[in-house]
Amino acid sequence: MIINDLLKEGVEKNYVIKTDQRKKLTIEGQPIVYDVYKIDLNALYYNDKNDRIATWISKYKAEHNNEEFNTNDRENYNNIIQEFIVDSNQGAIDRTQSNIDLIGQQEPGVVLNDGRIIDGNRRYTCLRRLKEHNAMANGYFEAIILNYDLKHNEKQIKMLELSIQLGEDTKVDYNPIDRLVGIYNDLIDKKLLTVKEYADATNEKTSEIEKKIELANLMVDYLDYINAPLQFYIARENDIEGPLHEILRALHKCKTEEEADNVKQILFHELLMRPEGDMTRYIRKTADNLVSSKHAETFIEETFECIEETQKELLAPENQNLDKKELINKVRNNSNVKEKMQKSRTKIIEKNDREKIINEPVELLNKSIDIVEHIDTNIFKKLSDDQLDDVKQSLSRLENIVNNIRVSLED
Repeated sequence: MIINDLLKEGVEKNYVIKTDQRKKLTIEGQPIVYDVYKIDLNALYYNDKNDRIATWISKYKAEHNNEEFNTNDRENYNNIIQEFIVDSNQGAIDRTQSNIDLIGQQEPGVVLNDGRIIDGNRRYTCLRRLKEHNAMANGYFEAIILNYDLKHNEKQIKMLELSIQLGEDTKVDYNPIDRLVGIYNDLIDKKLLTVKEYADATNEKTSEIEKKIELANLMVDYLDYINAPLQFYIARENDIEGPLHEILRALHKCKTEEEADNVKQILFHELLMRPEGDMTRYIRKTADNLVSSKHAETFIEETFECIEETQKELLAPENQNLDKKELINKVRNNSNVKEKMQKSRTKIIEKNDREKIINEPVELLNKSIDIVEHIDTNIFKKLSDDQLDDVKQSLSRLENIVNNIRVSLED
């Protein structure tokens, strides 16, 4: 069923029924109270622009040669998107569905006049599933109807969606990678919103959004590096958000563009190869031993040999027909590269650890000198006799420690 005008055609054909409920929405800073309607489930369709399922959409398009969805076949379209929504958070869907089955839909959604759902995709999913398993179940979705269309109101609709789903205390957190994909699409690629507009809509600081932009760009760079441009589902399936934070932190510490480029490629390579264990900690450990290290040159040379071998395999003509997941697993199973990587990494960590042990006495002595030099001797005039005795005893202990160190140096 396709109804392009819910407020006119939908009402006339009794697919849309006005209720006694009303709900306030704030659009472009203006609070407005809207009527709530009961809308036949078949008159509605999912919003494929919803950031919550951005990575699932990217996977579908990668598997279908970037083919756009056919929204004219509403039933098939809704079934495809519903599967994404369920898979994205099965637990949340099950809990919401049980609650709706028990007490009904409590919070109205928001839809456009042509039936596109802007807020309430999960609630709509639960109602569809309940109806599918029980013909007597409620076949209506309660929602505000905005007399907007996506083509002419894309920016306003996106800001409304963000303010509802990210700017309220009751929000359900996005998958962090889906969030970065949304930021890439809206702020970097399409430039639909400014940083300030996005921050205002989500009730966040502009500095927080600017950092997420850096992370989103880094995610795109990583996908380019593994020859999977804009295939965001790979980033989600490999849970790279934590490692991206560590890579960004490392890049901010680099002193030159050349160092930053080397660090990025090495850490991207480690993320691709994904050794056993906590990947975020693994990346952090490598970064801490790589950035500004005196022993980095040899490590870089040895690791770039591994990177070259890996890139050849990623780009090999015989591998281009492989599914990306299969290709990544094939690359990761290259034991020769993994052994070389581990050996080089262990070597630089051991060198840096030895250097830390050797330098530690001087560093501790310098810290001690700095502390003692900051003692204000004028305060002694105000101390009691007992307090002065405590100071003298501490000085004697300090003298003994210094003398013992001198003796150790002479042995």
